[in-house]
Parts: sequence; structure tokens; C-alpha cells
Amino acid sequence: MLTNLHNAIVAQLLLDVPGLNTCEAYPDMDTRINLPAVLIETDDSIESAKDEGTEQLCLTTRWRAYCVYDPNLPNANLEVRNLAVTVALAIYLAGRFGQPVDPAKIISIHEDDFKQELDGYLVWAVEWEHDLCVGTSAWDAAGVTPTEINIAYAPDTGSGGTYEKVL
Repeated sequence: MLTNLHNAIVAQLLLDVPGLNTCEAYPDMDTRINLPAVLIETDDSIESAKDEGTEQLCLTTRWRAYCVYDPNLPNANLEVRNLAVTVALAIYLAGRFGQPVDPAKIISIHEDDFKQELDGYLVWAVEWEHDLCVGTSAWDAAGVTPTEINIAYAPDTGSGGTYEKVL
């Protein structure tokens, strides 16, 4: 699930962000990276999300796209900000990246000085969240998936019963 989402994000950003020379998830920082670059990671923790009643493990994942720019280029401070906003827009518009997750929710776009491997570059980070459910849904079995749930109390049940809509 996470591998597919990482790959889909990288592929989509390479298509949607003009002039991007590198877009990778967890790149080998010992090799040269062609700039401008976007480096994708998930946060150090994954949190529990609302239980959807599907018998799946529902999680909130937080993501970062590090937008890396050469500080020696003209207008570098403005261009790295433009890159970050362009990446955020691409993430927002892609929504689900063709994966079974909730649409991306942009959390912040900000300067980032904390990644030591990127010292000497201009770096801005785009942070966003995806909620996703892992495992097989109890509702994926053959048959009809309910779209509405109603309840009634005996003896007022059956075809002539009085039902109250719950969901």
C-alpha cells in the first residue's frame, strides 16, 4: 500500500511539475541529485484514523515533499517558494494519486532547515495527509454493499414496519 502510494506520488509530480529534474522517494543522499528536486517521505509516525466499520486498520499518514533548489541561481529564494507552491497544487489536484486513499489534505508549506543532508541548499517542505485503510474490507465480499442502514424495533418490523434511518 505505502510503496504503491510513494510510486504514484513520484510519477504524478514528475508529470505535473514543470522543470523538475529529480523526484524520488527516500533517495540515496550519497549520490548527486539534479536540481531542482523534490524528495518524498512519510512522517516518522503513522496515527490511527477513524474506524470506518470495515474491519480494516484505518490510518492517517503524514507526508513531506522537500523542494530543493540551488541557492546560487538568480531569484533562488523566490523560485524555491514557487516550486513549493507548484508541488502543493499538484498534490492537491492529484487528490488520491489513483490509490485507495482519501484525498490529500495540505497541512503546510514552509521553509525547512532541519534535514542535515540538504545543508547548503534552499529547502521548502510541503506537508500533507492521506487517510487510508489497510487490509480487506468486510464489505468487499460478493453481494450488495449497503448504502443505507435503517433500524426498527419489534414488533414494528418487516415490509410494513416503521424504520429509522441510521446511516
